[in-house]
Amino acid sequence: MARDADRFEFTIDVVLPRDSNLTDQTVRALTEAPLAAQGMTCIQTRFYNDSSDGASCVLTVLPPDDVTVRDMAFSLFSLV
Repeated sequence: MARDADRFEFTIDVVLPRDSNLTDQTVRALTEAPLAAQGMTCIQTRFYNDSSDGASCVLTVLPPDDVTVRDMAFSLFSLV
């Protein structure tokens, strides 16, 4: 969680299967609808494929204005 100007941003680490052919665009496309359904907007996707454990993706999302940290944690947990 980080504060940027007048808003909070949350980051979500998504661990991808080893030997996955997923890209950051694919992961973002797969997560866009579930995030939007919870009132969140993905503002940045960073994809890392340089680990021997497999790839990972970090999504930075903007939550709704009235969300609590507890709500956000529950929402993010339900995505994975």
